[in-house]
Amino acid sequence: LDDPDNDVRRAAVEALAWQGAPECVEPLVVRPWDDDPTVNGARLEALASLATRCGWDAVQAHADAMPEGPAADIVSAALAARSGATSALLAALRDGDEALRHGAGAMLAALPEAAANCAEAIASVLQDNPGVDSQRGAVAALGSAGEDGVELAAELLASDDWQHRCCGAMALAAAGPAAAEALRCTEAFRA
Repeated sequence: LDDPDNDVRRAAVEALAWQGAPECVEPLVVRPWDDDPTVNGARLEALASLATRCGWDAVQAHADAMPEGPAADIVSAALAARSGATSALLAALRDGDEALRHGAGAMLAALPEAAANCAEAIASVLQDNPGVDSQRGAVAALGSAGEDGVELAAELLASDDWQHRCCGAMALAAAGPAAAEALRCTEAFRA
């Protein structure tokens, strides 16, 4: 995590996420934010992955020790979204910094109930600014948004716009097997 090479730091962050153990959360939360935004984005995605596997309480337990910064604001927004306050996390999905935008989407994807409650806003982000690579966080969030997310992803899939269709297809892939049955019942899919 302290290596001078940003690719090594990013790989170390990803390795902690891959381990999936609660003790991997603290080093990701308490260390200063990196000068490289892609490392910070990877940290956000890793924290979202760990929160999914270990529970959000593991992140919350160290939140007071988190250094300030834009990435910390996204973690705070994710913790607030656990109780329904999603506006800050949704705003971050439109952030100009791609790494932070991905991190915000990963956080929202790790909160399926919150994602379901704002599925239309997530789909709006993808309609306004489509791109599977540039919006992979929002795509993952829509994929985790349950039946509403599947229906909205199917609508994107039915679009005439190639990028909308790509976002819809990837969101459906993120939704997993539950998307298959829901698609059979969706008007957009039958059209």
